[in-house]
Amino acid sequence: MTVGTESNPTTVLSDPILLGRDDVLVEVIARVRTGRHVLLVGEAGLGKSRLLEEVYAIAQGQTFLLSPESARRKRRLTLGVPEGSFTPFYVRESSPMSSLLDEMMDHLAGLGRLAIPKQDAPGYVETALWPAVCEECSRKDLLRLYRTARDRREAILHSLHHLYPPALVVMDSVDRASPAMAAFLLALQKECTLVTAVREVRPSAALSTFFKTFGHVKLGGLSAPAMQALARYFIRRYHIQVTDPPHYVREVTSRAGGNPASLRALMHDGAQARLVTTAHVRSILSRDDAPYFNMGIVYVFGLIGGAFLRTFMTGTWDTDWYILLSVITILGFITFRVFRTFFTFYPARTRA
Repeated sequence: MTVGTESNPTTVLSDPILLGRDDVLVEVIARVRTGRHVLLVGEAGLGKSRLLEEVYAIAQGQTFLLSPESARRKRRLTLGVPEGSFTPFYVRESSPMSSLLDEMMDHLAGLGRLAIPKQDAPGYVETALWPAVCEECSRKDLLRLYRTARDRREAILHSLHHLYPPALVVMDSVDRASPAMAAFLLALQKECTLVTAVREVRPSAALSTFFKTFGHVKLGGLSAPAMQALARYFIRRYHIQVTDPPHYVREVTSRAGGNPASLRALMHDGAQARLVTTAHVRSILSRDDAPYFNMGIVYVFGLIGGAFLRTFMTGTWDTDWYILLSVITILGFITFRVFRTFFTFYPARTRA
């Protein structure tokens, strides 16, 4: 288990924490050690991005401390024997294509391992000259060397082909990949080891063929003990005062359904108010997961329609209707502005 460093207590539920995912992380690292591509599959909020960050940290040589239960099998989890088995890359924004290329080129240039094209002939200069050119040229100057996006893609692939130790690319957010990006990732797969994540693998998506070559690791919801431990951590971390802590923890973890992001959202109000009473817990239960209807949108568009109708009636013989619509429009806007919180209705929770 790892916990984020202490920061400003007023920051609401934003620090990183990894809890109850030891088995998944062990499986991912075991696959990476053998050079296999890994795909995390799970719905939003289950911690895929957090796991990718931990994989990248381990690839950089950091040590991950397992929980006491997992530590019986192995006390510490590190990547690479010996150290330096991979050159790790972390791509936070893989879409659009330009963001992916920018991050990859910046990383390679920072390492002094970006392929430099020849100015008067096709191909690239000798690899021994790459570090000096990357150090002397600014990022803007380097980008001028690559005229098109295709030149940049080819330079990245050429750089990775000559990179040692081989690259481990940890990439987030590939759900919205275009066909052009899919072709680049297929070529990228041949030059490095990839670890990425998606919400679901769709058969009709551009990357469906690409993902078939990965080892899939499905991410489910956290166990009840892990969710309760996470809720207690949030209470301590953000100094939330609770009149009945066991009841509060039990209810919010039951409502979250194993999703850490849902748990954060449920505890957000408590972290802001700093005092959670029984009435606050009841208000959480009354909302449930049922959809709510935002009447504010209906009121706004209705008032806009009334304003347009009033405008079109300017100069007509029906002065009474014109005055009535003017008064209704003005009072309607004032009412919605002052009492806008009352225009969102949550259905009452139905109990079995």
